[in-house]
Amino acid sequence: MYKRQGERSARDERSVEVRLTEEGTALRTRALQVPRRIAGATGFDTTEVRALRARLDELTSALDAAALSESPGEGRV
Repeated sequence: MYKRQGERSARDERSVEVRLTEEGTALRTRALQVPRRIAGATGFDTTEVRALRARLDELTSALDAAALSESPGEGRV
């Protein structure tokens, strides 16, 4: 069930040393492949992905700013 294990440090019992279980390590390996698989599915190269991410961040910021500048109830559908 758990993807990590922990036990008290022999040097300092206030610390807990945590490490992944075998299942957690396998899950981490699969998770590390996700960005590459997404990039492969889109056909975008790294530069295009970064540019898209930057534009999406700009869009998010603009929408957040617009939402904050609206009066309560204004502009709602």
